[in-house]
Amino acid sequence: MAKAQTGRRCLVPGAVCLVGIWLAACGLTQTRDPNVLMSQAETHKAEGNWSACISDYTGVLSSQPALVKAYAGRAACSLAAGNAPGAVQDYTKAINLSDRDPSLYLNRAGAFEHLGNNTQAAADYTKAGELGTTNPNWTVQAAEGLRGMGFYSDAHAVVQRGIAQFPNYWAIFMEAADVELALGNDQAALRYFESALKLATSGDSSQVLTDRGKYFLRRLQYQLALSDFNQAVDRDPQNWSAYDGRSQARLGVGQTSGALTDLGSAIAIYQGLHSSNTWPLASLFEERGKLELRLSRKDAAISDFKAALDILTAAGPADWRGRLGQEISAAQG
Repeated sequence: MAKAQTGRRCLVPGAVCLVGIWLAACGLTQTRDPNVLMSQAETHKAEGNWSACISDYTGVLSSQPALVKAYAGRAACSLAAGNAPGAVQDYTKAINLSDRDPSLYLNRAGAFEHLGNNTQAAADYTKAGELGTTNPNWTVQAAEGLRGMGFYSDAHAVVQRGIAQFPNYWAIFMEAADVELALGNDQAALRYFESALKLATSGDSSQVLTDRGKYFLRRLQYQLALSDFNQAVDRDPQNWSAYDGRSQARLGVGQTSGALTDLGSAIAIYQGLHSSNTWPLASLFEERGKLELRLSRKDAAISDFKAALDILTAAGPADWRGRLGQEISAAQG
C-alpha cells in the first residue's frame, strides 16, 4: 500500500503544500533565517539597493526586535534612500538599546543634519565626544561635525577633551588646528599642525601638510604653501588633494605649466579611486578648464567644462550646471 503523502491542504482548490516547502499558490509565509537576511541586507547596502536592504533588515527585526545592528543598518539604508525621519527613529531605537555606543550618536547626528535640526545634531556630536567608550577616530568625527555646522566652541571642547584622552593621536591635533583656524587663532593652529606632524606617519603626515598648505594658500603665502604641498606629494604620491593644492600654489608664483600638470595628476588619481562622490572630480575638471582657457587652449578648456557638466548632470546643483554652461558658451565664443 502506498504511503500517504504528508502535506497541508491549501485554500487553493486542488493544491497541496508539502511540509517544509513554500508554494506561492498556498499563500503561506516562509520562515527565513535572520542570519541569512542579515547577510543579504549587508550585500544590498553595499550595492546601493536601499529598498531590498530595508526589507531584509525589517525581516531580521521581526524575529530579533532587540538587535542593535539591525536598527542601525536599516537606519543607514533609510537615510541613503532619502528617509531621514525614518533613520532618526531607528537610530533612536538603537541608542535606547545601546546608549554607550558613540557611533550611534554620530550617525543619528548626521540624520538630524539632513533634517536641518542642527541643534539636536550638535547635541549628538557632543555626546559622542563625551562618552568614555569613544575612540580617537570618533572624537575627530564628532569635532568635525560640530565645526562643519559652525559650533566652534563645542568643537573646541571636544578636541581638547580628545587631546587629553588620546595625546598621541595625530588626527586630533590636526582637527584642533582646524578648529583654532575657525576661531581665528592662527598661531595656536600652527602649533597644533606642528604637533600633528610630529605624531603622524609618512602617509598621514601628507594629509597634515596638505591641510597646512591650504591654510598658507588662504593667507596668500604661496612659497610656504608650495613647500608643504611638495612635501605632501613626496610622502604620498597618491594624495590627489596635495596635487590640487600645489597647482594653486604654483599659479600663485606664476608656474602655470606646473599647475596644469598637477591638475592632470589630481584628476587621474581621483578617477582611479572610483569614488561615489564625484563632485570633487567635477571641480577639478572645471578648475583645469579655466586654466586651459587662460592658456588660450579653447578646445581643451571646452572638453574639461563638458566633462565637469557630464559628471554633474544627475545630481549637481542647478547653479553649478548653469555656470558650466556659460563657461562652455564663452569658450566657444
